Amino acid sequence: MTKLLAWCGDRARWFLIGGLLIGGLVRPVAETLLPFVGTAIALLLFLACLRTGPKAAAGTRRDLRRTMLAVATLQIAVPLGVLIIGAAAAIPHAILSPLVLLLAASSVTVVPHFLAIMGMNTSHALRLLLVGTLLVPATAWVVFSAAGKFGILAYGDPGAILTAVLRLLAVVILAAGLAFALRLSALKNLGPSATAWTEGWAAILLAVVVIGLMAPMGAALTERPGELISTIALAFAVNFTLQLSAWWSSRLFSQDRAERTAFAAVNGNRNFALFLTALPLSTMEPMLLFIACYQVPNYLTPFVFRRLYAPKPRGSVPS
Repeated sequence: MTKLLAWCGDRARWFLIGGLLIGGLVRPVAETLLPFVGTAIALLLFLACLRTGPKAAAGTRRDLRRTMLAVATLQIAVPLGVLIIGAAAAIPHAILSPLVLLLAASSVTVVPHFLAIMGMNTSHALRLLLVGTLLVPATAWVVFSAAGKFGILAYGDPGAILTAVLRLLAVVILAAGLAFALRLSALKNLGPSATAWTEGWAAILLAVVVIGLMAPMGAALTERPGELISTIALAFAVNFTLQLSAWWSSRLFSQDRAERTAFAAVNGNRNFALFLTALPLSTMEPMLLFIACYQVPNYLTPFVFRRLYAPKPRGSVPS
């Protein structure tokens, strides 16, 4: 079993690509796995915390201060900047609404796994995920309030939004708490076998998540192919622009490649699907296809950006 899981972990990038293809082309499989996506995401967070450990995840006081600043930048400054510029440029609400919603969210739970697939340190990404999720109730409230004043979005009942965010917060605390408790007791040191176990299961769960989230694309492929193509193109443009702009601008405050990668990957890959349970159907229905299409560039991140984020050392032999 360990050898099989190690084999899966070594091929995690191909599990992502396979998941995208199956989710987009085999509609019954995607619709079958969709109800299990929430559970799979929680398990992925558990595995990321277990792999990193509480000491590396907590970091130093300086690390925490830098993480707080990064979260404020990502979840308040960036969406407010886009909101102001978009409103001034009269960008259509159909484009500006999902973009602001995307940027108001914290990191997707799989970003630490993206860095692990690229062979990089995951502690910076995990801190951004945990701290960003803890602060979502406050940061999202600021962004939604500003959006309402601009007349851009009608997000519905603020209490419902807060309930959804707190539900996510409870999942994060439970998953991280269990993982860190194990690392402080039974699994103080992860050996090769335990590491292979976590990486193998992470690859399998990543495939489950991406297949399930692609379900809306299956219907669009047969019913609205033109709209599907244009929406995928928009998703790629938004995701890659966000990641590249954050990667190059991060040179102003950090020379740590793992820290810069975490900042860039989080900027492009946000958990805006969490708002699906709280926002009115009239607000969310036009965004469902965009949310599904956004999974394509999202889960291609470790494949497309590997050379930029984690280049091979000079003189290394290509694998």
